[in-house]
Amino acid sequence: WRDSDNHERLSGQNGFMLTRTPDHLFDKGFISFGDDGRLLYAPRVNRAALAKMNVPEEDTNVGRFSPKQVEFLRYHRKSVFKKAVAA
Repeated sequence: WRDSDNHERLSGQNGFMLTRTPDHLFDKGFISFGDDGRLLYAPRVNRAALAKMNVPEEDTNVGRFSPKQVEFLRYHRKSVFKKAVAA
């Protein structure tokens, strides 16, 4: 969201509700979501720590996203999620 222009920030499709911990992990690039709604973990994420934080297991399906949400998620996977992978 922080990298969005004003038009994108105002889009109701740019964002979804997450509880505090998953929201932080998403913002830092440790988790993301596939186009099909699957929860994705960055390869270097500490899976045991995520389990202790009650983050659902990888590949948990959270449901469908709209085509516009998928666009925003693709940006996230390319620009945010990958940074956590390379770190």
